[in-house]
Amino acid sequence: SKSIIDFINEIRIEKAKQLLISSHCSVNDISEQTGFTNSSYFYTVFKKYTGITPNEFRQANKRAE
Repeated sequence: SKSIIDFINEIRIEKAKQLLISSHCSVNDISEQTGFTNSSYFYTVFKKYTGITPNEFRQANKRAE
C-alpha cells in the first residue's frame, strides 16, 4: 500500500518523463509544470522513482533529430 504522497509523486514523475522526452523546456520549468515548487526536491523525487536524474533521463531518451 502506498501513501497518497507516493501516488501523487508517481503521477507527477510520469508526466515529467513525458515532458522531458517531448519538449525542450528546462528541467526547472518541467518541475514547476508538474507541481514541484522546489527544483532540488524534484531532482530528489525523480531520482528516487527512476534511479537517474532528470538530465540523465533526457539524455538517455533523446530522440534523433
